[in-house]
Amino acid sequence: MSKYPEIITPEVLAKNAAISDEELERDINVTVREIVSEQRKLEAYNTLAAEGDRMAYIRESATKTGIQEREDFVLFLQKLQHARKTS
Repeated sequence: MSKYPEIITPEVLAKNAAISDEELERDINVTVREIVSEQRKLEAYNTLAAEGDRMAYIRESATKTGIQEREDFVLFLQKLQHARKTS
């Protein structure tokens, strides 16, 4: 379950009004690059796990959680961005 609202209400728009459109776009781009980096780590952990590295399973799990949190954040920012353009 995401910690971000599913629906962008007028209240959510008002709460995030101080964030500029440029900052929103920058945050989306930076977070997408972070996701790509974390996905590369995940691939490495999968390789290590396949070779029998038991700690790789723990790191893999934590990395998956981090990726999901970042994806949720990007989705929220994109929804916020879209709501601003259509309101």
